[in-house]
Amino acid sequence: MLKLDFSKYTEEFKEEFFDYIINKRELRQNLIDLREENRGNNSLVNLIDTLLEESTLSELIIGDYNSLIRLRWTLRKFKSILYEFREDFERIFVKEGYDKLKNTIKPKKIVSLLSIKTCPYCNINFIYGDRKRNYGVELDHIMPKNRYPIFAVSLANLIPSCGTCNKSKSDRKIQGFKSLFKINSFEDFKFTFIPDIELKTLTEIKLEEIEKNIKSIDFIKEVKANSELFSLKERYQKHKDIVAEIIQKQRLINYHKEKMDSNVLGISFPSSEEEYRLIYCNYYPISEEEFLKRPLSKLTFDIYKELNNPY
Repeated sequence: MLKLDFSKYTEEFKEEFFDYIINKRELRQNLIDLREENRGNNSLVNLIDTLLEESTLSELIIGDYNSLIRLRWTLRKFKSILYEFREDFERIFVKEGYDKLKNTIKPKKIVSLLSIKTCPYCNINFIYGDRKRNYGVELDHIMPKNRYPIFAVSLANLIPSCGTCNKSKSDRKIQGFKSLFKINSFEDFKFTFIPDIELKTLTEIKLEEIEKNIKSIDFIKEVKANSELFSLKERYQKHKDIVAEIIQKQRLINYHKEKMDSNVLGISFPSSEEEYRLIYCNYYPISEEEFLKRPLSKLTFDIYKELNNPY
């Protein structure tokens, strides 16, 4: 539900990634060997010759997501041969490629370059790494490696995610799913909350009373396929306490600002961005990137905006 920016991958990293897959994992040589072993199969030879073209190989390994979609369309004519030699392509791209890649430092570099600290699918769980290991980081394949093994080591097909989201998605295919490289974090998903009663009618400012009267957390806008795939509505019902705290904080802020006159007291209030970060423990999202820094940042911002600028 949070946008990822493929342009954050540096040319240096893409060259490093390409070299690892092509040379250290010997992908090119493995394809050549498969071609030589099956010289009599013209369809397989034509497919491998296509894959081994420098422009195609580069597009396959380090091209952006649009490049992968174009390539998948181009390779449709080889659908039957891809299925016939499925086990061979799984061995080359998955077992010798991805399964070795995921145990290297590359996933950590992917997370670092994309400036991710939380799962971009759910924005609930932290994911990060250090020099020795990754904490909570799994790599999801937008195009599942079980269905599309040749895209198993395509950089644009690898999405850092938490274990919960990776297992939820697995190799399921849902019509209307939107890639995180195409998501608009501000517009495609917007949270709201549904109270049991009008909260303005509460006479006492008690946190437990506010929480008790939040019926549900819902979406004003959502990409339904993504939301259903990761069970976002169900999972966010566990965070009514966060919504209650945001409501309570906003009520207290409004109350004290009415009582305080900064000119008389000789003090200055912090900027709105700084105030937001200090009070709500999240970065004010000047850009979509800020949402990726802390869990529940999108929920926090949307509820904050609704309280200050009701839809």
